[in-house]
Amino acid sequence: MAKNVKIDLKGLKRFAKVVASDLRHQTNGPVKQVLTQWAARYRAFLRTRFVKFSGGGGNWPKLKSKRKRGSISSAAILRDTGTMFAAFQPAFVNKPGQLEKRIKFGVRVGYGGPGRHKGGSVTIADIASFHQEGKGFLPKRETIVPPDSQLIQKMLGDMGRGLRKLESQTDVV
Repeated sequence: MAKNVKIDLKGLKRFAKVVASDLRHQTNGPVKQVLTQWAARYRAFLRTRFVKFSGGGGNWPKLKSKRKRGSISSAAILRDTGTMFAAFQPAFVNKPGQLEKRIKFGVRVGYGGPGRHKGGSVTIADIASFHQEGKGFLPKRETIVPPDSQLIQKMLGDMGRGLRKLESQTDVV
């Protein structure tokens, strides 16, 4: 004799609807909040890496000093104005040269926009691109890199907490 089992999927459907809406950036639920947190985490990771590598750590070629009015400044050219470094400020968005763009199922972080490099005609994103790729006498100094395993673990934890929060809000169980 066959028996029918009825499963109520209303909670799961609400959960899926909120996740889909957050991923399309239509709502500001827990998943979208996690994506915002990821962008800040990634910028902080890039900023820490930038400090380390521009200070002689990592695999960047040594930075040269910038000449100013016949003397040599103590600041390295890549760090002289702090413009590229400032674009990675984790706590603020819309800094000149900063890119944070919502994309399908995620967020894109890096350099972008019309912000001009101090005293120049090229954008901050252009300068970053020149360094990222390296051309001619300019050595390659990658500023945009994949997250390391430690950052990935933190991001996974962020999403787990976000999904648990969403689960408690939508009564999935």
